[in-house]
Amino acid sequence: FGIKLKDKVTEQGQMCNGVGVAFCKQTYKIDLTNTKVRENEGLEAKIKASSNKDSSLTVTTTYTLRTSSDPATPSNHVFLTPVLNVKYSETANILFNISSCNAWRDNITTWSLDSRDNINLFSVSTYMDITATELPALRALLDDAIATNTSLSQEDSPDPVLLEQEANKISKLQEAIQQWTLVVQTVDSWESEAADGNLTAMSNLVSNDMAKSARDYDLDAVAKAEGDLKGYHAISFTGSGQSYTYQEDAIASSQSTSGTKWKNTFSFGNEVDGMVLVMGHGGDIEGKAGYKREDESEDLTTSGKTSTGTRGFELGDPDLGDKFVVDIYRDPIYNGFVFTTLRGSSRCPHEKNTYAREQPRIVLVQSPLTPVFPDSPAVFTVSLINDANEPAYTVLYSKFEGGSTVLVEGETLVAAHTYDDMPAESQLTQEIWIYRFEDRYAFDVPIAFVAECEYRLYKAVGNLGSDDYQSSEVVLQARFLEACSLVEWSSEIAREQFFLINKDVKDNEGNLFEVNVANSESPGRPWSANDRLEDVILQYRRVGDMLWTVARNETNDVVDFAPHESEYGFSRVKWNVASVADGDYEIRTMTQCTPAGLDPPEGINQAFSTIIQGRIDRVAPTIFSDVPEPADGVFSAGDSISIEFTEDILCTQPYSFTATMAVGTSLTLSGSKIDVICEGRVIRLSVANRVSAATLNGQKATVTLAGVTDMALNEVVGDVSWTFDFEDDANVVAQPILVPNMVFGISWEDDFGNTRSSAYKTFVSNLIQELTGLTDAPSASFEVKRLHESESGQTLVDLLLLPVSESRRRETAMLPDKLLSVLQDALTTVTGASSPLLSQLSTTDPLTPQVQPVIDNTSDRSNDNR
Repeated sequence: FGIKLKDKVTEQGQMCNGVGVAFCKQTYKIDLTNTKVRENEGLEAKIKASSNKDSSLTVTTTYTLRTSSDPATPSNHVFLTPVLNVKYSETANILFNISSCNAWRDNITTWSLDSRDNINLFSVSTYMDITATELPALRALLDDAIATNTSLSQEDSPDPVLLEQEANKISKLQEAIQQWTLVVQTVDSWESEAADGNLTAMSNLVSNDMAKSARDYDLDAVAKAEGDLKGYHAISFTGSGQSYTYQEDAIASSQSTSGTKWKNTFSFGNEVDGMVLVMGHGGDIEGKAGYKREDESEDLTTSGKTSTGTRGFELGDPDLGDKFVVDIYRDPIYNGFVFTTLRGSSRCPHEKNTYAREQPRIVLVQSPLTPVFPDSPAVFTVSLINDANEPAYTVLYSKFEGGSTVLVEGETLVAAHTYDDMPAESQLTQEIWIYRFEDRYAFDVPIAFVAECEYRLYKAVGNLGSDDYQSSEVVLQARFLEACSLVEWSSEIAREQFFLINKDVKDNEGNLFEVNVANSESPGRPWSANDRLEDVILQYRRVGDMLWTVARNETNDVVDFAPHESEYGFSRVKWNVASVADGDYEIRTMTQCTPAGLDPPEGINQAFSTIIQGRIDRVAPTIFSDVPEPADGVFSAGDSISIEFTEDILCTQPYSFTATMAVGTSLTLSGSKIDVICEGRVIRLSVANRVSAATLNGQKATVTLAGVTDMALNEVVGDVSWTFDFEDDANVVAQPILVPNMVFGISWEDDFGNTRSSAYKTFVSNLIQELTGLTDAPSASFEVKRLHESESGQTLVDLLLLPVSESRRRETAMLPDKLLSVLQDALTTVTGASSPLLSQLSTTDPLTPQVQPVIDNTSDRSNDNR
């Protein structure tokens, strides 16, 4: 029900509505004759006795306080207090410690001590404002001030000014908390005393005329009726708009004589004088609030003042069917009204000590026994009950922020679900489906069942936490199965997507191979945080097999990565491969969780990494046959120089092995001077393109291979060597060798392309002269086939190394292949002083000699270039 308090005196006017501090403009009603008024200083008038007998001065100043008439506002005490409004601000400082790599937030409250920023004012507050807002806020500020003071005190050289300011702040806050607590306790005690009947009861709730005319049921006068009725202090009334109004008046008069009068009247407030006022208890309060001060200076012939005060209350309720019995007492300080509801029935909102006409109740009947799959709903069964003895309009709604994931009868609870005209003392069973919200697997969903009227009020003013509201609530604990933890490869296996276990692992690591993995959900979800996770294992199988085998560690236990997870989500273990046969394998890692559900989706009970292929090969290759080619020990035309091993050799280029061929006692070929082909298990060699048959004819050759490894990088033990003879053929003749595209760092000249030009002839002549001097070979051993231009504008030379005919042979003559070897060695030490042309030969472009077809030694070479 609503209680409206009224208070009237001679001053009249109105103050602004609402909770908080509000001032309305003062209003003066002036009725005077021949009088000057200065409103800003009060009212002042010079009044002569001889000329003022019929004049009058009326000053009216009225302030009216009215609480909200919204029925959503529960009955509440109202306080009017003078306060000092102090300006302050809260600042969030983000601090960072570089050494520890930690950051934290520090909230600092700054108070303004400048009096120009702070205001003296009146504060209008309700009981709930004080208990639910003001006191908690003051306590929070006090905690902050104490913390700041402690921090300042611990500094090496604390600022005494700041310490004093904080100490004063703490003192004032403690004082404010203490005073408000006393006010609240006082009001609580009045309510308690009123409920116990210990306050002064109201009297004269009926007029004297009505009391005097009281009759019994036979309409006969009752002698003591008047006295009894005036002593009644409780009122019973019903809803639907009827109201009971009580009003009492007080009149005071005074006269004085003077010649001059000065008067300043200020009035603020409600019902009684005083600085702190309790204005009454009820949902709709109207009345003056504050105190009154009068200052007078009089010199009048005759002056009079009459003051009339009126105060009262009005009891009423708009809801048809509501009934109330209200007891009324006087408070012991202000003589105001204290109301106590004794009994009755009420709704929207329900009043204390009355029967609730709306009694919605929700009961959780059934919940999922275990967490449900992530993409399935958690289904709950609830019973919606109307415990009241009359029909009710009720509402079911969700207090969870993810209302779109909560469904009733196929509709989401983003908006409330309404049940119209629910029968008295009835119940209804409903299923509530809850789906996962965002990425959460566990969350609570508060579901409330309330009266429809109060739900509208709840939406209008928010959750006030009042016990008077008729609502029932259950918390549905939605729990979903998290997918089993994830695992992925890390370190070298992740980079190479291949693993290799070779002889080094056997010899140096004792057949223990290190495997590195990572938790891809770290740090948000470490393996240790998953209660369902049993282990993280390693499995392997031969390529082509179907079944997987669990890997074991050095103690022959199952490999489990989970206990070894670091704070960054990495884990490494040793795989014992001593009992695993060599071969090509596949490996994978797997997380295993406690089985859940009969047919769980993929990933619920286990999760796998990618499959990585690799090789286990701990045996070095050996020679397949003890007799490499040529098997008969003599190399003839069409034979092969080759060797075969017991397994495939690492044949990727550049080759990891080296090949050397020593021919006779003076020729050693290696590197680019030997053509090598490596395929599978066989290495084949040839020098036919590098050395002429005449040089090799009848010579003994030794081939040496060093650093030969298999595909697992297992190296052949020691060097592999074999010896054979080149066939001695009397018909073999020496073959020229062409060295094409020798790059000189000399800019190209067009005359170099004309063999008849002096520039060409000079270049060729100087080059052959330098070659003979460098190699000590006759000039007949060299022929310049061509000069041409490179793409970058440099000069290229095609040089032919020739065998010298018998008729021209000198003691220093060499076969072309021998000459090539000598030339290649000499070019590494050439200098510009002795060989100005050859010193400009590019060292970054290797020579690519090519053995040429046989030249008839009897041919006429009189026109060659020397």
